[in-house]
Amino acid sequence: MRRSPILVLLLVAAALPSFAQQKKSIEEMTLDELLATEIQVASKKEQSLREAPGIVTVITEEEIRNSGARDLIDLLRQVPGFDFGVDVQGVAGAAMRGNWGHEGKILLLLDGEEMNEALYSTLQFGNRFPLSQLDHIEIIRGPGSAIYGGNAELGVINLITKSAAKLGGFNVSLLHGFNGGVGMHSRADAAYGNVSGAMSYSALASLSGGRRSARDFTDFNGDTYNMRYNSDLDDRLVDVRFALSSFKTRFTAERYHTTERDQFGENLPHKTGVDFDSWYAEAALVHPVSEHLVITPHFSFRHQTPWKEHDEFFYYDKSVDRAQGDVTLEYEPSSALNVLSGVSYFQDHATAKAQTSADLFPNGKDSINYQNLAAFSQAIFSTSIGKFTAGARYEHHSAFGSSFVPRLAMTRVLGRMHFKALASRAFRAPGIENIRLSANNAIRPEKTTAYELEAGYQINDQMIVTGNLFDTKIHNPIVYFVNSATDEEGYVNFPRTGTRGLELEYRLRSSWGYLTASYSYYRANDNRVPDYDTSAGNYMLGFSPRKLAMMASFKTGPIRVNPSVVWFGQRYGYTSAAESDAGTPHRIGSTPLANLYFSHHIEGTNIRIGAGVFNLLDRKYAFIQPYNSLHAPLPSDDREVMVRVQWGG
Repeated sequence: MRRSPILVLLLVAAALPSFAQQKKSIEEMTLDELLATEIQVASKKEQSLREAPGIVTVITEEEIRNSGARDLIDLLRQVPGFDFGVDVQGVAGAAMRGNWGHEGKILLLLDGEEMNEALYSTLQFGNRFPLSQLDHIEIIRGPGSAIYGGNAELGVINLITKSAAKLGGFNVSLLHGFNGGVGMHSRADAAYGNVSGAMSYSALASLSGGRRSARDFTDFNGDTYNMRYNSDLDDRLVDVRFALSSFKTRFTAERYHTTERDQFGENLPHKTGVDFDSWYAEAALVHPVSEHLVITPHFSFRHQTPWKEHDEFFYYDKSVDRAQGDVTLEYEPSSALNVLSGVSYFQDHATAKAQTSADLFPNGKDSINYQNLAAFSQAIFSTSIGKFTAGARYEHHSAFGSSFVPRLAMTRVLGRMHFKALASRAFRAPGIENIRLSANNAIRPEKTTAYELEAGYQINDQMIVTGNLFDTKIHNPIVYFVNSATDEEGYVNFPRTGTRGLELEYRLRSSWGYLTASYSYYRANDNRVPDYDTSAGNYMLGFSPRKLAMMASFKTGPIRVNPSVVWFGQRYGYTSAAESDAGTPHRIGSTPLANLYFSHHIEGTNIRIGAGVFNLLDRKYAFIQPYNSLHAPLPSDDREVMVRVQWGG
């Protein structure tokens, strides 16, 4: 008998209070401690969750560890507004509040370093990044362009690893998940860090192997292959850091290897590898000029070779180097005023190992340079009636011209209540290949106007409820299209699209553990992009307008029990070529995805062990292509049994 996910959530919530007399673990945070957590992602100025000028979610180290999450998809599904869809070549990308954000609309940072690739500005998900080495995750659910530039139009995800001081030695983690005796998610990672006087140093290494799914994928031509050995997701990451007093330097290298046969929607006769290679180097000097003024020059260089594929059916081999310099000034004459200003300049140098003239850049050559100059400023005023944030960013790109985005925010904490009112503009800067693949290379930046209101009430020392309303409108959206029959792809601007809706969140934290539950709702807001349309009114193609999520953790004896569930309401997606040609997508019913993870901290040691089952109900969830370009839904995770061992801080 199937149980409603709402019923499951209520049953778990009802059972939790019986554990209220359990002794509190010393690693647990109280609700007050959680709300007092200072974050930087919303303004680059440390502020508490309730004061930060943004709709912000923080996932703590405790929540990451107790969830047993295998990758970022598991975690981000718990965050209001997040969803995932399939792009091309077996790649899954993220959406925010019903808007497809895969290409340059959602920014992912690893300790402040941008991880989006610079050719298409895309961001790939699945068995990527070592979650066991994260201290916490800070997320803006809304625009961040005024601070971060043109890839932060709809949201920002900042993964923050454990500092050298927090590591204080080694941290080692091993994970293995399997389905039917075949490995699905496997990862081994190790980190070491320490502090000696004014010097600190750390190193992290991570190696993972996995698969997208073990089910069959069938394209619109009726061709089928099994994904068990045709959807590899392997990640290798190395990160080394050194700091001496105010000087900091860092080197990061990553190879994200994927395997695909789905191509652009028409299956290949055999599998082929698609690689995303990156390495980064950066250095910064935090220079206090006085007690109130800090100047930070920063230089970084990165080399990326994304979407690299060598096959007789498809060949792609391009790289991009970005050299960037920034100078940031922070002035805080009093506790009532903080000013952050800066300038940034980067140059992109892209090269192509061209096979045909179609691979060349707009200048007709196999290499091209672009420059971008930006200036930004932000002021935070603390007054008796609230905290006000005003800021703006100006950018000028050598290919597509100028962008200017302002931002205003007001936050107020009044006892147990808090309020936020936010108004901002944002933009999505075209990537190098977006420019090349647009008609006459005339693609323009898309610009977003967003209004957000949030209110929260702390019911008591253990419970808080928060709700927000949002209205997002994207002007001149940049939309990708591909036709596998003609091998044609490109980018065009459409008039506008967007969504509006609400998000509700309830948090309960006590000595026995915690419970977080959320509800997300969106509806289409004047969508004028035919490829996103469902002919079903309030829906955007691929994404359910309703999502319920619950994550809990409680102790029973020496074992910690960690259930979680995400329920997606009905969605619309194309499941056949006939539907695609007619523009009438298929209605797909609601889907609950439930996980159950057990963990144990061996007393007197730094060893933690865990085991769990993911997709407990073995629901056949699939990623839908959120634009109409003839790609069938791509199967996602199957039921998976996972074990994990972690030693260290």
